[in-house]
Amino acid sequence: MDPLKKLVHWLEGDSQRPAAVVSSKIHINKDDVTGRSLVANSKIVKNEPLITIPHSYLLNYVTVLKHLEKSTNWVFPINCKNYIYIPDGQIDPIYANFELSKLLQLSSFQLVSLYLVLEKQKPESYWKPFIDVLPSISELDGMPMIWALQNDPIFDLLPNSIKEHSKAQQEKFLSDYRTVQEFLSDVGLDCTSLVSQDDFLWAWVCCNSRCLYMELPEILDKQLEDNFTLVPFVDFINHAPDDHCSINISSTKGFQVTSGSYPYSDGDQIFFSYGAHSDEFLLCEYGFMLPARCNPWNSLDITPYILKLLKGEQSEFLKKHNYYGEYTLTSDEMSFRTEIALATLQEKDLSKILPIINGMSEGAPYKKNSHLLVQKILNKILAASKDKQEKVRRYPKSYRSSLIVQAHHNINIICDAYIQH
Repeated sequence: MDPLKKLVHWLEGDSQRPAAVVSSKIHINKDDVTGRSLVANSKIVKNEPLITIPHSYLLNYVTVLKHLEKSTNWVFPINCKNYIYIPDGQIDPIYANFELSKLLQLSSFQLVSLYLVLEKQKPESYWKPFIDVLPSISELDGMPMIWALQNDPIFDLLPNSIKEHSKAQQEKFLSDYRTVQEFLSDVGLDCTSLVSQDDFLWAWVCCNSRCLYMELPEILDKQLEDNFTLVPFVDFINHAPDDHCSINISSTKGFQVTSGSYPYSDGDQIFFSYGAHSDEFLLCEYGFMLPARCNPWNSLDITPYILKLLKGEQSEFLKKHNYYGEYTLTSDEMSFRTEIALATLQEKDLSKILPIINGMSEGAPYKKNSHLLVQKILNKILAASKDKQEKVRRYPKSYRSSLIVQAHHNINIICDAYIQH
């Protein structure tokens, strides 16, 4: 049976498992451009229920621990029997080694990624219908972090801000993998044979690119970034800059999607917003960008250029008042943080910057020189971008090279528009 059909069949439930509810007005579509997506079969009105996925099919910190519990001698401190189905089955000897106290020290990324790798190896896993439709590492190839891990020299031709974002992701991934290695070693298991770095990378980027926000119980005392879940079928919904669908998480019914304030016609793709994210963020975190000029949240990071110009006392002043770093601009304006930094660069008496920070002055005396300085910075960025684009052309055409070209194209659009503005 086709994996997508198996997924739908699994979500239909049985006498023991609750059934997911998927509107007959939507279906899964597959093509080379959007990959998997959800498309309307007929007209969908505003606030129409589309999808409900019960908690029994959500993969997150709570459901993982509840499934692990059946193979151990400990009791998970949260009673989920009334809304999470745990199948009967043989005890897994690997999980029998897992101590609750050590599990609770893992983050959601670490625990869910580890569990995905181990469950993928089990032909009879309860989660197999979901795991079998998760993207392969090649389908997630748009994430530059993967290029860095694979030592692809084309990574160096990305804009610097994307490189820095991806390097931070790489460090987090490697840190999570080391933590999982230490956990397995602590419970007497050989990580090398159970969880290779490549397998963990696949699971980790699946979590990173497909997770949806869901608050964990307070008793777990986890960090904000731990509040996520993987949701089968819902993860086929692609991103749009503005809100299309609405999401609600019910403690009894599970993960619910409605059409919200956005109606759909037959043939329309179903979307929801992943957040107010730039193409740079979307590329690094999800492996894609929106078509050129379609993302209203695009901005340009000029932080490194400004930091190089700051003197010691100026840096300390900005740090003291929480204005150090994160200097950005769009095609028609610079951020307030950037205005403050540029004004600080021009002023010997830094106390004169405080009225601008406090909203008592617009900083008119500094604006002309600030714009001239920004134009010089943008010309440097354009020159560096042009040089990298010329080097990209020497590489064979590929998905990676096309993403790099688009990333530099976005930079050119912002720089040219701001200079002309």
